[in-house]
Amino acid sequence: MAESRSLKSLPSDLNVNRIPSLDALRGIAILMVIFGHFIPIRIALGDASYHVSSLGRGGVVLFFLLSGYLVFRNIEKQDTITFISRRLFKIFPAYWVNVLLITFFSFLLGKEVFPPDVLLGNFFMVQDIFRKESLSGVYWTLLIEVKFYLFLALQHFLLRDRSILVVLAALICVNLAVWFARGHASLLLTFFPAFYVGILVRQAEAAGWSRSAMLPVAGVTLVNAASLLVFDEYYGESSAIYVISEAIMLIAFLRMGVSNSILGFFGRISYSHYLYHTAAGYLFLALFPPSDVLAFNLLIVALVIVLTTAIAFISYRLVEVPLVAFGKKHEYLWIRRRERTVP
Repeated sequence: MAESRSLKSLPSDLNVNRIPSLDALRGIAILMVIFGHFIPIRIALGDASYHVSSLGRGGVVLFFLLSGYLVFRNIEKQDTITFISRRLFKIFPAYWVNVLLITFFSFLLGKEVFPPDVLLGNFFMVQDIFRKESLSGVYWTLLIEVKFYLFLALQHFLLRDRSILVVLAALICVNLAVWFARGHASLLLTFFPAFYVGILVRQAEAAGWSRSAMLPVAGVTLVNAASLLVFDEYYGESSAIYVISEAIMLIAFLRMGVSNSILGFFGRISYSHYLYHTAAGYLFLALFPPSDVLAFNLLIVALVIVLTTAIAFISYRLVEVPLVAFGKKHEYLWIRRRERTVP
């Protein structure tokens, strides 16, 4: 009874509509990103530095696979406006706070005063469209995520769950044309196809993991690997390996119900951690000059991870959870309830 009461006292986002397997995978993804960013800049690894850095790319690819799975799962159950509204309340409030804090501390520390056009571009997440500087190096993935949400909402509104493979093929063909025309691929179109691996995994799950449903997953994953190998000019080979291995991992976690409390914790705070780990982490690292003593460098990296985790948890509890709950509670003000039911 005591356990039941304690569960009821938790914020709704912590004990409702969460999939433990996905939280564990998010935990793996954010730890890959953190290790890929922090370890190579503090610990001399020689030729291995490139491969450790590629962990960041692997974490990003895993996030894209998870987003493809989850947002397609959600859009099957929600009308288009509800889907967009909930995504906006999940992404933007924490992002806006992050933008304001980066701006404030940059000014306070005398690093840089960002002009209004840069601030506005970042605030509305259109800096790439207007070719303005991003306030944080991690924002490029968020720009891709948000565009994918809008693109998938439009695709599902027009086609429902039909022609997914046709749309995917069209995206890759357009990117190939861009690659030939400009000499380099579109960043957006390079990573868009990764979301479709997650979508196909969701469809295979809905079909009971039948062989006929798993074949498209395998085919799309291999096509994605080939696309990343060609178009990802920084980590092409690594990205190709990551998308294959992580697709297998996603399927295995879902089918076996893999979960872990520590990974689940990192998974729940992964969005806030992603926002703050470089902005705060690099600042903390700068306070401790690199040492020739490996143990000291490892200790500093561990300390920085603890500090950024604490900041991420605060952001999660004070911004993410209440604002997501606020959006759901008040969405009746701008959405006429038309939830679809999925048989």
